[in-house]
Amino acid sequence: MQFVLMEGIIEKLKLLDYEKLFCQELGFKPFSRHYFAIPTNPGEQFYNFTSLCAWLLRLCGKNFDPPQEYDDPNATISSILLELKSLGQNVNFPPSKLKTGCGEQCIDVVNKLCDSVLVNEGSLGQDLFTPKKKMMLKIMQ
Repeated sequence: MQFVLMEGIIEKLKLLDYEKLFCQELGFKPFSRHYFAIPTNPGEQFYNFTSLCAWLLRLCGKNFDPPQEYDDPNATISSILLELKSLGQNVNFPPSKLKTGCGEQCIDVVNKLCDSVLVNEGSLGQDLFTPKKKMMLKIMQ
């Protein structure tokens, strides 16, 4: 199930033009189809996970700073979950499950954030989507 969700997330991120707006502008490599589903390098995955969450939260109109190297991971996770809740998204797992930067819970958080961005796209005065992307979004719903 994680693999299917992760593939869907990558498609949602592509709709948001993350390869240009997140990867190129912020210096990240594009994620593989199963990046957050398979544990690799926990430190790198946690940083990429929290950086992606911060970017998605900013697209939702939240004032959320990107994580820094020496930030407390627990505080970063708590802040992400607090902002997620403020978007009307709830989680049913302990925050410690996000410390690995991968797995079912991380995928759930990223998926919910992607959905929040896609739902709020028009309400923030942004036009992130070309007409072709808007049509693809309608088909996905």
